[in-house]
Amino acid sequence: MLSANLRGIAWLMVSLPSFQVMNVLLRHIAGDLPVVETVFFRNFFGFLVLLPWLLRTGGGAFRTRAPGLHTLRAACHVGGISLWVWALTQIPLASAQALTFTSPLFVVIGAVLFMGERSDGWRWLSVGIGFLGALIVIRPGIVDISPGKKPEWYTKVIP
Repeated sequence: MLSANLRGIAWLMVSLPSFQVMNVLLRHIAGDLPVVETVFFRNFFGFLVLLPWLLRTGGGAFRTRAPGLHTLRAACHVGGISLWVWALTQIPLASAQALTFTSPLFVVIGAVLFMGERSDGWRWLSVGIGFLGALIVIRPGIVDISPGKKPEWYTKVIP
């Protein structure tokens, strides 16, 4: 039996390549399907993966005392996933993946702003260094920053 730390490491080692494969597939599929449809199928197949666990546990993990907050969280999640799928079609996959590595930086900022977490200068220094590192990975050298390619409907409406 593995310790909790080793199980966590194993899950991480499985999840990271899985998310990358999912991003490649989403990028490929989102080029042909609308974003809303792509997000629906992503969530549908995710539900199918979780269905055996849901049937085994009886759904007790989904009981909540704050259904309104969970509905708000779900709406934010759907919005975030929709924007992520759209972004995958607009920028290079490597840049999109590099952006995912900035999430811990935003967790620190969000914890201070929304959760009242105390922060010292060292933490802010590490956030700043992490942000600079992300900029170097996303845009090495000096190049023009582009918001991504223009959507097909934009070029048809505005030549």
